[in-house]
Order: sequence, then structure tokens, then C-alpha cells
Amino acid sequence: MIIRDTKLHPPAERGPWVARPRLLHRLRGSGDASLTLVGAPAGFGKTVLMAQ
Repeated sequence: MIIRDTKLHPPAERGPWVARPRLLHRLRGSGDASLTLVGAPAGFGKTVLMAQ
């Protein structure tokens, strides 16, 4: 049995990021909020956006 520790460590970077300046600007503008919800369907890059 192979135990993978992917939930314990961030995944390795997979190449260049897709530039999302509008989304990054909106996230930076919510700095004083106690909670920020990022919602989108699967495969829309939520995790990648938060990693940036």
C-alpha cells in the first residue's frame, strides 16, 4: 500500500501561471474582510488563483 502525503504538502508548481489581474485585484481588495469566498465550477482555477 502506497501512502501519499499530497494533503500535507503543497503540490509542485506546474509551469507558468495564467494571468488573472482582475481576480487578483479583487482578492487583494478584500484584505479587511474576515472571510472571502471563492466560488466557481470545477476546473475554473480556484486553487491556482489562491496559490498565486
